[in-house]
Amino acid sequence: MTMASEQLYPIIIINLSILLVASWCFSYFAMRKIVRDNKQLKKNKPQKNDKPNTETADAITDTFDQLKDQFEEKLTQLSTLEELQNQQKISLDMWKSDNDGDDNEAYDDLLKQHEKSELIIQQLQKDIEKSRLTIESLENKMTDSDLKSERISILEQSQKRLKRQANADQKNKAQIAQLADGLKKAKGKNQTLMRDNYQLKENIKKLSSASDKQLALIKKISDELEKATQLEQYQNQTIAELKQRLNTEQQHDKGSDKAKELEQELQDMNDKLERTLREKEFIESHLIEMDKTLEESKQVETAIDQSSTKIAAIEESYPDFEVDTAALAEPVKQWHINDPLPKMALDTGTYPELGDIVNHNRLFGIVHEYWNSYETPPMHLIAEGDITRPDDLEHWITTPLGHNQFSIVIGMHVNIAKTLKQFASQKPENKDITLEETLIKASQKIAKTLIEELNGDYTLEKSRYTNRQGVSEILKSASVATESLQESKSHSIYAALIQTT
Repeated sequence: MTMASEQLYPIIIINLSILLVASWCFSYFAMRKIVRDNKQLKKNKPQKNDKPNTETADAITDTFDQLKDQFEEKLTQLSTLEELQNQQKISLDMWKSDNDGDDNEAYDDLLKQHEKSELIIQQLQKDIEKSRLTIESLENKMTDSDLKSERISILEQSQKRLKRQANADQKNKAQIAQLADGLKKAKGKNQTLMRDNYQLKENIKKLSSASDKQLALIKKISDELEKATQLEQYQNQTIAELKQRLNTEQQHDKGSDKAKELEQELQDMNDKLERTLREKEFIESHLIEMDKTLEESKQVETAIDQSSTKIAAIEESYPDFEVDTAALAEPVKQWHINDPLPKMALDTGTYPELGDIVNHNRLFGIVHEYWNSYETPPMHLIAEGDITRPDDLEHWITTPLGHNQFSIVIGMHVNIAKTLKQFASQKPENKDITLEETLIKASQKIAKTLIEELNGDYTLEKSRYTNRQGVSEILKSASVATESLQESKSHSIYAALIQTT
């Protein structure tokens, strides 16, 4: 256990003790006072046949004032206890973060005390509710009193104060939940950065036997990666500050010119961050996958010089910037090719021809029919909708349909592609067909069959073969109308009808 933890432990114990003693004392005397006042109220209650007199009205007034004072005291007690509990929660969090795990039993004891204090607060809240009901009951008994209007006004004011207190408590709970979520995201970001940093260090170690020129190139790439990383952190920091300013302005006046200006600044900053992330990913790919041959190293160096120029151009917008890591409110999640695509909001009025295609997943049926047209192994449907695309899909073909930005995207495992090429080359006209030509021809056939089931607005355009990186850029701005994942002999094929923006 660290020195900070040893100093913190007695402070937490003292706070907990004070909190428990104060809470029970407050609750005990408050309950005792309410019972005593209720008994006194019953004694002063006028009989049915008695006419209210001045003494009875004064007694009711005094009792009412006492109950009101008790009500206000309980609200003050509740506020004090909740503040102490918040301090206790902060102390527990500090204890947990500073503790190295050697004294879990002490931490568990503190946590139990914290839970007991929560029960005390709940009991006090119940007492406040009982006091409110008592006040309402007394209000009904004051119907014939000359002080009725004045007392109702007092009750209404008290209730308004209680509502404001309840609203403030609800807002505090929401803020605490938001802070907890932000802490969870920050921890996830740190873990990701640690893994990335470890992977980069491991790859640099593997390249330690390279020539002097290659080592110089590795250093050059690492320096550019560091610059891109700092720029990314600064842009994240600026985005977080803009979001905070925008939220504040929208709460004051959502449609103001200042709010619109902040929205535009936020959009521009997000665009710059996206460019920075692309350049950073480009640099990282060369650092991780750089070949050991000198000729390829020269090509990598030329590419890095070009990327360095782009990073420098972005940096010109931020002269002498400094990164404040504490200001990074939330990590920016980078899109990955495996991420499920958002579902397209399909309006049958706008796209009536797509209704049956999507509802019956005809794209899967067409792919399945094409696969079975050869003497291929059986294919089985694995999933349709919200699909996480497998990492083993190495070959990709996209075919635009010439209407409303729709395209067919197909991804194949290398063994699926080889199987198609093997059966296609058995035909005389396909004797010398390449793998890429085989896949393009298959995609054209599938797209043509689908278009025949649509209206005349769609046309068969040229298919394009690409790799994972190429299709990743396409899918970043795409939503899916229908998709499916099939499998044949443990090898996957993915097909989707997407709309790009």
